[in-house]
Amino acid sequence: MNIKSIETTGHIWSGGNIVSPFDVLREAGGWYECHKDTQGIRSGPLVGYAERDKLERQFVGEKYANFAKIEENVEVVQDLALLLKNKIPDNLLKLCDIFCGIPEGGKTLAAILALICNKKFKYPEKKMILSYKLGERGVSAFSFGRHQIRSGQKVILVEDVTNTFSSIEKVLMQIRKNVDYFTIVAIITFFNRSIEWDNFYYSKSEQQCIPVFSLIRKIIQPYSQDDPFVIDDIKKGNVVWDPKNNWKRLVHY
Repeated sequence: MNIKSIETTGHIWSGGNIVSPFDVLREAGGWYECHKDTQGIRSGPLVGYAERDKLERQFVGEKYANFAKIEENVEVVQDLALLLKNKIPDNLLKLCDIFCGIPEGGKTLAAILALICNKKFKYPEKKMILSYKLGERGVSAFSFGRHQIRSGQKVILVEDVTNTFSSIEKVLMQIRKNVDYFTIVAIITFFNRSIEWDNFYYSKSEQQCIPVFSLIRKIIQPYSQDDPFVIDDIKKGNVVWDPKNNWKRLVHY
């Protein structure tokens, strides 16, 4: 992929053709969509999402975006970062001091954005709290240790895939614990799959509407585990609860 092509035309080129960021995700092997037979019966597993319902059960669905497969090729991440940079209004970019990557998927993207935009790069540590249910993924918690956001700094948060923006909210609350005053400038995401939030996110902790800029805007429908659309597969155990750590199982379908 040709970085100069992005800088001059605003497009990603592959094999002499313009390709979309979603094409890049698929070509990298980072897109899963549940296979179905001719009658619409699932022949592949559902996937579990990080989000949980009021009973602390994971939501499930038929599609999954795995940015980690793109991360393996840093040149491609740089191509995507250049496209994202072009989406950020100049006034917001000038205001920003720091690109803060949300672990794990937002770290590489934030680091490259910081490099090409001549900004600082920081990230919090992520800890997974194990689920008491066998096979389910844990719940994430964040803290700032090796990197600190200082009072008065202006931050753009970067995440690979966004939905409920729960990780964003957790990080904002951690920053607020440590500093008296900071500015959240914007949220950058490679893939925004949220049903609720499009070009802005309202943070309850900050009581602020925050601009959101993404390369892919594609809603992915989540389902509760007792939803009639998925309940039979739940009962059969036809679910990969932690997709990223079981990606080989998914790509076989």
